[in-house]
Amino acid sequence: MKGYNHVSFECAKLLKDAGYPVKGDFYTEDGVWFPSEMLVLVDDEDCFFPAAQLWDAQKWLRDEIGIQAVVLPVYDEGNWSYLYRLVSKRGGSELLGYSNSFEVALNDCIMEALKEHVK
Repeated sequence: MKGYNHVSFECAKLLKDAGYPVKGDFYTEDGVWFPSEMLVLVDDEDCFFPAAQLWDAQKWLRDEIGIQAVVLPVYDEGNWSYLYRLVSKRGGSELLGYSNSFEVALNDCIMEALKEHVK
């Protein structure tokens, strides 16, 4: 991930396949991150991938695909960990995993939802 606010390059590729627009920061085909200001200098957006902020990718996933990526904090013996799950508007919920970082958990949850959707 470029920073903790953006999806990883792997997640960006899945977002693009699912129809998320390249409208802000972006990755090149080899995973190099660029700020949105550089996009105006490019003629062909097909070779770029959206480096979406995590919250925006989560909102888009919910609004456009109908799947909510949920991250739940757990505090145990002085340590935080984060469980992540998918909730579908069609019903159903699936616990997918956990991470020691909220941002990594959210990125991984979004990726899992997109893998299911893009199949």
